[in-house]
Amino acid sequence: MSSKQQLVDIFHPNDVTTIDTQSECEPGDVGLTETQVEAIWRAVVKSYRSRLHPGISICIRRNGRIILNRAIGHSHGNAPDDLPSAKKIRATPDSLFNLYSASKAVAAMMIHHLDEKGLIHLDDPLCRYLPEFSEGPKRFITVRHVLTHRAGIPQIPRSAMDLENLHKPGEIRRIMGEAPMQWAAGRGMGYHAISGGFIMGALVEEITGMDIRQYLDTHFLTPLGFKNFNFGVPESLVPEVAPNAYTGYPFPPAAEKLITNILGMSYKDAIELSNHPLFLTGIVPAANIIGTAEETSRFYEMLLNGGELYGTRVLEPETIRRARLEQSHATFDRMFGLPMRYSLGFMLGRKRLSLYQGDTPKAFGHLGLINVVGYADPQRGISVGIMNNGKHGLSTKVYSFWNILRMIAYKIPKLR
Repeated sequence: MSSKQQLVDIFHPNDVTTIDTQSECEPGDVGLTETQVEAIWRAVVKSYRSRLHPGISICIRRNGRIILNRAIGHSHGNAPDDLPSAKKIRATPDSLFNLYSASKAVAAMMIHHLDEKGLIHLDDPLCRYLPEFSEGPKRFITVRHVLTHRAGIPQIPRSAMDLENLHKPGEIRRIMGEAPMQWAAGRGMGYHAISGGFIMGALVEEITGMDIRQYLDTHFLTPLGFKNFNFGVPESLVPEVAPNAYTGYPFPPAAEKLITNILGMSYKDAIELSNHPLFLTGIVPAANIIGTAEETSRFYEMLLNGGELYGTRVLEPETIRRARLEQSHATFDRMFGLPMRYSLGFMLGRKRLSLYQGDTPKAFGHLGLINVVGYADPQRGISVGIMNNGKHGLSTKVYSFWNILRMIAYKIPKLR
């Protein structure tokens, strides 16, 4: 980052730190020490100093109480390509960020909510609800296949991400119905980065008559008192969403090819597209929930608490238990080229080599475009949201982000 102001901020992070002191409890109230909590925050500061993230926001709850609700850096105006004269807006706990692929876990819970109400069955074929999937081998795709990345349609036609199509009723559904299959349903597993979300959105709309944005708001956000945390934003809020910046160095050709295979476009193109007003106001169930770190933590706190939050129940405990059931144990993912552990909508942790770092076999959540994450760890009694607007390419400093998760796992002990 080139501006002199940014260099000053890097070495004096307190000048660009905002702490919601009213929401943070005393560490001792939840069985922690101030040293443990501050060690996690120091890891956040170190990640900010890597210069890969113009701004970072984090919220962690432990036993339902907030232990960290802070932000550092800038939401606007301090990215590598911003002019020195650009208006710099400090990131705060209220800053809006994009969850990217972490949105898929929320979309999946809308399907589980329909299942809970008896409006859908996970082992039904898609074509029972979406006639577009009645032809050829598509007729064998089930709802469960979509939730577990086994539907055989991991890639989407490029036209599905033509932003104008996001605002044409029925157009995305038509495009997805015509998308070619890459393998038979259930015969292989491969991360459905965008396609699975569009199918989930079409299911919600077909069954309820509401788009997935309306459904989430009606059954979850309004009852639980959320302000944002939905698929896209009204046009009036577009300027408030933190733009994402490409940081670090470009990926080598092999890595860029892998990313393009997963996203259907280059990494840099995906970042630029995600900043476009048509993307931010559209509905992309797999990639455009806009919210705060606190709201992300709050949603996972509801899941951690068996579907109830502050006396309001929106899901049954059995529904959440079913959503967390392991469906693939270190199974080879054809898109990532790595072994992955999925449930019916979540990326699951492990005892070793965990996405959530440390010994976190019960953790469940989702990663969003490399370095946004929302998750809960029942063994530690925590719900976590980490947001940022720096999408790094190749850099030796990438470790600093994963070190935040490592410090959470190591500094917050398991409950007895």
